[in-house]
Amino acid sequence: MKRKLTLGQQYLRDIAILLVIALAIFLFIKIKAWTAETSNMKLTSSGEYRSYQLYVPNSYNPKRPAPLVISLHGYSSKPSDMIYSSRWNDLADEEGLIVVYPLGYGNPTYWHTSGYAYSGRNAQKDV
Repeated sequence: MKRKLTLGQQYLRDIAILLVIALAIFLFIKIKAWTAETSNMKLTSSGEYRSYQLYVPNSYNPKRPAPLVISLHGYSSKPSDMIYSSRWNDLADEEGLIVVYPLGYGNPTYWHTSGYAYSGRNAQKDV
């Protein structure tokens, strides 16, 4: 014969179940965040250091081609702003994309283009 739980015992059991579920979700999110992360990288181009952030999803298989997205931030912004606002990393996880977020020049940051921040001298450095 099964013993009946009192109302207080049922309440405590339900709270314990919710805590276990919340802990499992928290750990899943943390583990996912630890395994798929954005890496800070540097390279040298035309004798200058260029910084970028690189996101490679967990599903990436180096034996298979993967689409590459290059996401350029706006004027006076930075790669971390693009990561947050564009949500490319979420799509990368779903679709297997590799995403690069380069850092523009100067302070405030910009790209050498024919637009507002064009300096006329160094446009080729962003090509």
